[in-house]
Amino acid sequence: MKGMNYRWLFLTLPLGLAILSLSGCEDPINVSVAQNHKVVLNPNFGDVIVWSHGNGPQVHFLVPLCKEKDKWITECHVNVKVAQGQFGQFNYICKGAACTDPEVDVGSAIGVGNPLAGGRSKEPEPNVTVGLPCETGTINPSPADVPGDLYGPISTGQVVQWLSQGVGPLPDWTITFDAGNAVVCNEPDIHDEDGYKHCTIKTGLPAGAYKYTAASSKCSKGQGTVTVSQ
Repeated sequence: MKGMNYRWLFLTLPLGLAILSLSGCEDPINVSVAQNHKVVLNPNFGDVIVWSHGNGPQVHFLVPLCKEKDKWITECHVNVKVAQGQFGQFNYICKGAACTDPEVDVGSAIGVGNPLAGGRSKEPEPNVTVGLPCETGTINPSPADVPGDLYGPISTGQVVQWLSQGVGPLPDWTITFDAGNAVVCNEPDIHDEDGYKHCTIKTGLPAGAYKYTAASSKCSKGQGTVTVSQ
């Protein structure tokens, strides 16, 4: 979904599955969940995103985008400004897994690489998503410790995914578990290239908290934890 300039609204949906509108400043942007559950849009500072009332989802952004401070929201007054030429990436999760891979992009996406460059297979659908924003010069995984209060228990065979977030997404982040990626995951390398942004929890991995380090040449290292249940 990257590498494009989302000036209005970009949908990877068959025509007719959903109707969405991107209105002018301070007008609502109505968002509905389509059959394949995927939506990406590009609002400006001050725009209002409204998830359809009634049967619409409750959402939580991995890093702050909105004026609203509640953990789960159905309306977002966009509270992030970007300079000319900057790009901000903000993914959110839906309560009860009502949608998958939803994303709001602020600013220009020019220069952002193709997340599947190199020809590797598409990312699997994650059970848990963690944002990697660079805040005050340090990568601060969000949430830092999973599952926490956003997700259910994490068990073997489930997938944890990391995504660069915020304004100026990190181009070269890596995830390294203290115990070794090959010990914790089916994947020995986890990085922002070639579609290897995830860890499939290894079958037979003992229950416990597994600490990892998030690193990038553009931001100081940060740490997080994945706690695996029985």
